Amino acid sequence: MEEQARKTGIDVIGAVPWGTHLCLFYGTKQELFDILVPYFKAGLESNESCIWVTSESLSEKEAEEALRQAVSDFARYLERGQMEIISGAELYLKDGGFSMQRVLDGWIDRLNQALSRGFEGMRVTGDMAWLEKVDWPDFIDYEEEVNNIIGDYQMLAVCTYPLDKCGVSEVMDVMGSHGYA
Repeated sequence: MEEQARKTGIDVIGAVPWGTHLCLFYGTKQELFDILVPYFKAGLESNESCIWVTSESLSEKEAEEALRQAVSDFARYLERGQMEIISGAELYLKDGGFSMQRVLDGWIDRLNQALSRGFEGMRVTGDMAWLEKVDWPDFIDYEEEVNNIIGDYQMLAVCTYPLDKCGVSEVMDVMGSHGYA
């Protein structure tokens, strides 16, 4: 895939090529807003399909309101289907549990739909506050697989993890399965 630098909207990171997989550890809702709102604003302004997967740390309504305040004409982006905000339970735990292959296939399907609709690519974020300790090994396998394949696609991903749910071993697992932390 031809590398094209994409503005992340995250000042400390700058521009990155398609296929970049980042992780973010956060302590507060405001920290999520400070990173993710500019990230999505840059994506919307760059004609990218954007998907914000929320959790109990930050509701769909709160995410939408933050974007409405920061992005002029945000309603137009929603109306044309360029911005989607969904819950983590809806995406990751559909049909009663986490399925790595179902989620991976879903991301590729969504990307293909976005490209067919004329978007440049897709940028996503998923918050992992829903993740329970019992699901951790399977989810780290998923993150490693995302990291292995994302470079082949016109996608950017920021995976967010609440620090209050991560011990040292979880932080190390996450950092090892992402291109950037």
